[in-house]
Amino acid sequence: MRFFDSLLLVFGLVLLSPVLSAQDLGIQFYPGTLEQAMAQAKADNKCVFLDAYTTWCVPCQRMDRRVFTDPEVGQYYNQNYISVKMDMDRPDAKQLIQDYGIKYFPTFIYFTSDGEAVHKVSGECDGFTLVQYGEEALDTNKQYFTLLEAHRAGTASEEQLHNLARSMINSGHFQYEEMTAISNAYLATQSDLTSPKNMDYIMLTAYEQESTAFQSMVKNKDLYLEVYGDNRFIEKLRNVTQYSINVAAALKDEQMMNDVLNFNRENISTFAGFINSRLKASYYEQTEEWDKYAPAAGAFLETYGKRDPDIINQVAWNFYEKVDDSDQLTKALNWIERAIGMREDPFFLDTKAALLFKLGEKDKALKVCQESIKLAEKWGDEPKLTMELMRKMGQ
Repeated sequence: MRFFDSLLLVFGLVLLSPVLSAQDLGIQFYPGTLEQAMAQAKADNKCVFLDAYTTWCVPCQRMDRRVFTDPEVGQYYNQNYISVKMDMDRPDAKQLIQDYGIKYFPTFIYFTSDGEAVHKVSGECDGFTLVQYGEEALDTNKQYFTLLEAHRAGTASEEQLHNLARSMINSGHFQYEEMTAISNAYLATQSDLTSPKNMDYIMLTAYEQESTAFQSMVKNKDLYLEVYGDNRFIEKLRNVTQYSINVAAALKDEQMMNDVLNFNRENISTFAGFINSRLKASYYEQTEEWDKYAPAAGAFLETYGKRDPDIINQVAWNFYEKVDDSDQLTKALNWIERAIGMREDPFFLDTKAALLFKLGEKDKALKVCQESIKLAEKWGDEPKLTMELMRKMGQ
């Protein structure tokens, strides 16, 4: 019986051994430095995968727990890469951040076995997507740095220009002007800008009003509305024109702002009222012309923003901080009460308390502060802003 039991034990361990294999434990990160990992990769004829993280980055922590431990992710990366982690808060990481334009965490950088950076992706993702990124990093027609170099040298193919746009967005680092140049170059190779593939590309790459992508989108707005629906189309229009407003505000060029608003009235009249109302308030907020901001923001809220409690709270808080007219502050108080009626939120209560305090209603403000603190604690949040407001009241 003992011999039979021993056979069963050995047989059981053999069956279990694949479950305990290194591949199934997730990505096996190299214990040394990036330079040492590159040397190991060269010796093993593998590429290098770098996880650029910080200890305070919550998405980085989730990647550690949920994605890097995935057996299928580990199997792919352990077979194809020497993987290494690096804390970007370390002093020796500054040059890496500068060299590869790392702005967000986590950022993943892929190197060849010779140590050349060929691909970069930023942001949290699931295991399937991380494997997809690893596959892209081995494909010269999808590698971010390779495609960008080809574009800047004027040698990028039609396929490369198409792939570069999405790769650039995934990299977490691009200038609108360069995205427009890439988009214009690709669309110049196309005979039909309204094909499904090209419409998706246009929705992806339209960032500036002067771009071929945006002009085609506006020209064919009925088709875009049919394919993408009102909400997505309006949001894209607003984002593009918002960038123009940001430029106008940076230059403090009110005529440029008016030109943007007029363009919208002439070309997208159905949606111009909503978009222009918000853009106008945004311009005066950025230029800090609070006497003009107050009526512009008020007009937007009363006409278009009254159903969005988060926008109401944002505008009402701006009034607390920047507007002194008591009539305008009373309007803001009415708005935030409407927002609280839609959703009880400690931040909304904090805004209400702040407005009451500024209007001289200290006792009422203190009572609302206490409500805000109680609700924040119920949510498990720390009511720092409310406590700071109470200190201003002398409490």
